[in-house]
Amino acid sequence: MIDMKQFISKVSFLLFAAILLLGNAAIAGSADDQVGRDHWAYALFDYLVNDPNVEWKVVQPGDFFSREDRLLTRYEFASAALVFGYSIFENGSDSQKMLLHICMNEFKDQIVSMGHTDHFVSLEISNLGMNNEIQGSMRTGASADVPPEHWAYDAVEFFIDSGTLEGYPAGFYDRSRILTPYEFAQAIARLLDILSDQENPYPYEVQIAECLRVEFSDQLDSISS
Repeated sequence: MIDMKQFISKVSFLLFAAILLLGNAAIAGSADDQVGRDHWAYALFDYLVNDPNVEWKVVQPGDFFSREDRLLTRYEFASAALVFGYSIFENGSDSQKMLLHICMNEFKDQIVSMGHTDHFVSLEISNLGMNNEIQGSMRTGASADVPPEHWAYDAVEFFIDSGTLEGYPAGFYDRSRILTPYEFAQAIARLLDILSDQENPYPYEVQIAECLRVEFSDQLDSISS
């Protein structure tokens, strides 16, 4: 028997997603906004479009994010992030919301310029990201440091708080001090080993770890060589 409430909810979401993506097509961005194929967003959104276990899929053609013959713009990723956000914001798991936070943080300039400043976008950008008060009270890091507004602080702290990544005190990655890419790479290398040893790691946690792996791939290659 069909659950009519769930059916109506999904139909409404699909209609909203179509309207959002079509509406944002006019501001898809220019060549200056194109995202290189080595960015983690391609693999993440390809997963959200095509993985059969994703309940609320990002509505796009199956090869939209996997085609190697074209580059997408930051506005196209921002639109996809909004669709993902509206689908899981109220009922998503902690790891789903962390993925949303990563996407919102990465593409926040485009999301704001597109005029999406409603409740959940404001929450993601201001409360879960770096607000001006915190930023202003923190020392400025050297150019080689990971800037305090970067989503990686929250992503690594997420794994520490959940107990997946052990050996770090709570708050080690809470921006009370600015860290280097190599300090992130060391934690990420341990995290990847831990997840690879798990028999059935939670898929969204794997996606978060993959975003971290790609973001710090140069440093991970350096410490493994």
